[in-house]
Amino acid sequence: MTQLNRESVLKTLRGFEEVNRITEAERRERLANMTDEEARAIFDDLNQSIEELTPEEKKRLELFRLEHHLKVRKAMAKMGKARV
Repeated sequence: MTQLNRESVLKTLRGFEEVNRITEAERRERLANMTDEEARAIFDDLNQSIEELTPEEKKRLELFRLEHHLKVRKAMAKMGKARV
């Protein structure tokens, strides 16, 4: 097993961080300029394969959706309390 060089690992992580920063900036720019039609096409493409999911995958997806909605509800409640 090879030993990792600390400096090499740190340099690699900094590189990943920079790539992520650039990618996120590009994503924000793309989304800011996206038309309704482009957004709808992406949404439709993402949902096209939903029928191909197994019952188990559909159940996991539904649980993920529920967890997401609960997190959003909790965050909104917290923000509402902070505004009062």
